[in-house]
Amino acid sequence: MVGAALVLTATMGVAQTPVPAGRLAPFVVYDSAYQRPRQIWVYTPPGFTAGGAVMYPLIVAFDGAEYRDTMPLPRVLDTLLATHSARRSSRC
Repeated sequence: MVGAALVLTATMGVAQTPVPAGRLAPFVVYDSAYQRPRQIWVYTPPGFTAGGAVMYPLIVAFDGAEYRDTMPLPRVLDTLLATHSARRSSRC
């Protein structure tokens, strides 16, 4: 238990390198099934250019506010991209 506490204390003091942040933009779309407007959020990774030659994969996450606030999906995606832990598929 003491060893675990020492490791935890040592890692808590280590500064994390900031990663490039993507952009999270809100949009409102009309939901014809429920006959009402709905807010959606679109995340684009760092360096994204609309209309560019690079194809990007699509991730659909329902309950957007939960993924935006409770489980910060944009920050998770930024970190995965910065550490090269996420790769684009050649099948896009």
